Amino acid sequence: MEAVAGLDIGSSRIVAAVAAVSGAKALSDPLAGGVKIGYACTMGFRKGQVNDLASLSQCIDEALKTVQAEAGVKVETAYIGFPGHTVEFHKKSSGNVIGKGRRITPQDIERVQRLALVSDMPLGRRVIQSLPVEYIVDGSPVVGEPSGLLCSRLDLESLIVTADNGMMDRLVEAVHKAGVKIADFLPSPMAAGEIVVNRAERQLGAALIDIGSSSTCITLYNHGNPLGFDVFPLGSDHITSDLAICLRTTLEGAEEVKRNIGLAIGERGDATLAVPRLSGSGHNDILVKTAYSVIEARVCEILDIAMSSIGRLSGHGDLPGGLILTGGGSMLKGVDVFASKHTGCKAQLGYLDPGQYGIKENEKAANSDLTVNMAGAVGLLRYFLKRSNTEKVIYQSPPDLWSKVRGIFRVSK
Repeated sequence: MEAVAGLDIGSSRIVAAVAAVSGAKALSDPLAGGVKIGYACTMGFRKGQVNDLASLSQCIDEALKTVQAEAGVKVETAYIGFPGHTVEFHKKSSGNVIGKGRRITPQDIERVQRLALVSDMPLGRRVIQSLPVEYIVDGSPVVGEPSGLLCSRLDLESLIVTADNGMMDRLVEAVHKAGVKIADFLPSPMAAGEIVVNRAERQLGAALIDIGSSSTCITLYNHGNPLGFDVFPLGSDHITSDLAICLRTTLEGAEEVKRNIGLAIGERGDATLAVPRLSGSGHNDILVKTAYSVIEARVCEILDIAMSSIGRLSGHGDLPGGLILTGGGSMLKGVDVFASKHTGCKAQLGYLDPGQYGIKENEKAANSDLTVNMAGAVGLLRYFLKRSNTEKVIYQSPPDLWSKVRGIFRVSK
C-alpha cells in the first residue's frame, strides 16, 4: 500500500507523519484515524542551508523507513516542511473582469488565483504558496469563496510565500536522493500553526512564536489567515551556549541545566547545582539563581525582538488571540508564564496531544519533546490533504540525459 507523508525537515530533527486513513475519508477528515510517526536526527542541514547533501538524504531516508515500518505502508510522495530562515511574504492584488450580470464560476476563481502568481519576484526567489486572503466582488469584500455570486469584476488579495531558490534546489535534491517525490512545500512554522493555533485565535488575531534551535520564526494570523512572517537568528541553542560560557561547563551540562531549571525556579534560587567542569573531571557547584539569570537574559532578548517584529507586522494593533509558543525553546519550564508577564500579552504553549492522534505511549516516553517536534509534520498532512488531490505530484525527479534525448525524438500517435 502506498501513502503520502508529511516530512518536516528541521535543523535538529526530521519528523515524518503518515495518516492512518486514505481515499475520500482522508480528504474530508485526513487525521480522523490518527497518524504514525517516524523521526531521525538531522545531519547536513544547518541554519536553513544544506551543507552535506548525502548526510541529509540519509537522515530523510531513516525517518521515512521508521514511519513506513510503523504504518505498514510505502511512502513514495511527501509534503515537505522546511525552516523559515529564507522565507518572505509578498502581498499581491489581482483582478479579473467577469462580465456584467454573470455569476462567478470555480474557473473564474482559479483564474484570479493564477493571476496572483503573475508578478515580478526578486531574483533568486521561488514561489512556495499563494494564499488567498480576501475576495473582492465589485469593490466589496466577501467572506469565503464567492462562487455563484453575480458580479462584473472579481479581485483577490493574496499572500505569496517565497523562499531562497538555491536552498530549495538543494533540499529538493536531498529528498529525491532518498527516493521520494515531492508533492508540495510549506514553511514548517506555518504547518505547525495548522495544529497549534485554533480557528478562534486565527480569526481574532494571534502570533505564533516558534523558538527553534538556531532561529525564531514569527507567523502573524488575523481574520483567519496568516498575514505576516518574520525570522531572526536567535534560538534555544543560544541559551545553551550562554550557560556553557557563564557557568564554565560543557554544552551537554549546560543543556541539562537549561532543562532542569528553565524559568520557574520558585524558592530554589539559593540552592546549588553541580555542573561538570570543562576539563571533564569533577564538578563545580553553582547557584541556581545564577543559571536562572543567564536563561532569563537570553529569553528576554528573544521575546523583545519577537514583540518588535509582531508590532511591525501588525501595525502595532492588538492581539486578542495572544501569543502561542512552540518549538524546542517553548519546552523551557515556565516560559509561558514568564512570556505573559514580560510582554503584557496573553501567552500559552502550543503543542500537539499525542493521544488525540494515536501516538503510542512508549513513543511519548522515549521522546519527551516529540509533542513539539511532530506538530509540523502532522500540520503538513492537515494543510495539504484538505486542499489538494493527494495524487498530484508537482516536483518530479529531474530526467536523466537519455530521457531528454528520447523526448526530443518522441512522436505523438
